[in-house]
Amino acid sequence: FLQQFDTLQIAMLYLSKALARRPYMAVGRNLSYHKSLFMNNKGFIAHYNIPSGDDDLFVQQVANKKNTAVEISKESITFSEAKPTFNSWIRQKRRHLSTGKHYRSGIQLQLALYSFTQLSFYATMVWLFFLPVHWVFPVAFFAFRYINQLVVFGKSASKLNEKFLFVFTPFAELFFIIFNPLLLVLNVLTKPSKWM
Repeated sequence: FLQQFDTLQIAMLYLSKALARRPYMAVGRNLSYHKSLFMNNKGFIAHYNIPSGDDDLFVQQVANKKNTAVEISKESITFSEAKPTFNSWIRQKRRHLSTGKHYRSGIQLQLALYSFTQLSFYATMVWLFFLPVHWVFPVAFFAFRYINQLVVFGKSASKLNEKFLFVFTPFAELFFIIFNPLLLVLNVLTKPSKWM
């Protein structure tokens, strides 16, 4: 479930930016580009020494609002098997997160702001319960966001032909609010000799 939530949320972020004609990443297993675009930009040579994220970094290097399109028909969707163990998934997550520091600063800021808004919401929820207000207000505040979140995740999952246990969305969101920063710190402190 956690892998499913994570990949769906990431897909919602990068596909929505691409649909807004501001692409910043893609998934290599479901990405195409003209050979001439690849050759004219010397392929992945600008980031060949980075162990992960060649697809993301190539998109950031060459994609723009004029040469980018998104296809989300059911026939275009590719599926990947989830990692079989928690440890192998953590290793994959760490590898993926290691690419983020090579993103353009504007993209890094936008992704950080997205995470900050998630954290701010839950911090506000806790704060409201300590204020002298009726408990109905924080509960209504949470319910309003939760319903909106279910609608957005539901429509996105449906478009991407994904079955998803939406009821656990807040728990998964809280998990990643803590989990992703911990992995980023772990990446700074220790680096595997090989990611795969």
